[in-house]
Amino acid sequence: MVPMPEALSIIERVCRASARVGTTVIKGMGSSVSTIKPSSPYDKAPIHTYSDAIEGAKAVEGTALATPVISSLDLPPFRASIKDGYAVVSVDGPGEYPVVTAVTAGATFASHFLLASGQVCRVSTGGPVPDGADAVVQVEDTTIVQTKGAGSKAEERTISIKKAVAPNTDIRPVGCDISQGQEVLPSGAKMGPSEVALWHTVGQPPLTHFQKPTVAVLSTGNELSAASPLPPGTIFDSNKGMLLSALRSTYGGGGAPLVMRSIDAGIVKDEFSPTKEAILKAFKD
Repeated sequence: MVPMPEALSIIERVCRASARVGTTVIKGMGSSVSTIKPSSPYDKAPIHTYSDAIEGAKAVEGTALATPVISSLDLPPFRASIKDGYAVVSVDGPGEYPVVTAVTAGATFASHFLLASGQVCRVSTGGPVPDGADAVVQVEDTTIVQTKGAGSKAEERTISIKKAVAPNTDIRPVGCDISQGQEVLPSGAKMGPSEVALWHTVGQPPLTHFQKPTVAVLSTGNELSAASPLPPGTIFDSNKGMLLSALRSTYGGGGAPLVMRSIDAGIVKDEFSPTKEAILKAFKD
């Protein structure tokens, strides 16, 4: 049998001679995805192209990041209301005020609208808070004084605010969750569903991940045999079957296998040359 230090030395020499690293760079929605492959004696890092980042995200499930993911924007990207209620000028205090407009989630005009003292603006949870307002009064602390329209189309025209609020009450400031340029996923992070969601959340910045490894399992031992019936003095190789099964059934993020492919590299005698040849053949396969 080859001594363990010698076996490890053989593996190290072969790995160094045959080393390769494959990474896939996803550039964002609508962009191509390509695999970077350095010079290598073996062409084992194929180039992939995806029509969109959704397809690209599937390719990274279960892999590890080669570089950190950096947010391309502030989150939230605007001042957002924490509750349903009314955007107000906090120094106005309790009293009756006209409702000049309503800003719902997804509204685009909030940044161009300036709320003046003595006015309020209806806002919804997650919606932008208009400029000029410095607080939100939750709807539970108000009553409707006057409406316009009838039935389901009725809109509040005047409301009464029952409770004073301090500046910045129930407003999420720009970038309070994530700031532009912040590292949100470190190098080495395993890409599962939550990590892919976070990547989409921060605008799908360039994403580089390590290619999943191809693992070869080679059994060594003069006593091992795959023949049936067994030759005298030999035993069946059970460890290899167990290891190959374990590789196929080990999953990472998103339920994706941790390895790209597993290879049965066969059985070799406890001799240097056959072991070296089997390892070299496994790299070529």
